[in-house]
Amino acid sequence: MCKKECNGHCDCNCDSQEQTQTKPFEQTIKGIEAWGVEKGIYAESNVSLQLKKFLEETKEVKLAVESLVCFKSLNLSGKNTESMLLKDVELEIGDVIVTLVGQCKFLGLDLATCAELALAKISKRKGKMIDGFFVKEME
Repeated sequence: MCKKECNGHCDCNCDSQEQTQTKPFEQTIKGIEAWGVEKGIYAESNVSLQLKKFLEETKEVKLAVESLVCFKSLNLSGKNTESMLLKDVELEIGDVIVTLVGQCKFLGLDLATCAELALAKISKRKGKMIDGFFVKEME
């Protein structure tokens, strides 16, 4: 994170000495799992209910991104506002990750393994960009 409190989302060209180190993602996952245990999520919920929570959080990401895009498209000024909107997107994406950690815990899966499998799957895809979307070739 930038000492200038831009959270690395600016053009201040922060050098690596100014960046604080983030904790390993595995440690973050364990913290999320511990929070879930503490809040009773794994004892009192189930995979279906947590899927609903995932969909709710995904909608919140959509709204946060749309707010940021709208702000930028209107060419409004205000680095603080843009920074706050970007932070909101970041937090909402984090909430989605929390729900994915829960899904994995309920299903006995590992989130990192899921991501690795997805990367292996998509890395072999061939296709092209059409109207802003990557469209894979039919196999």
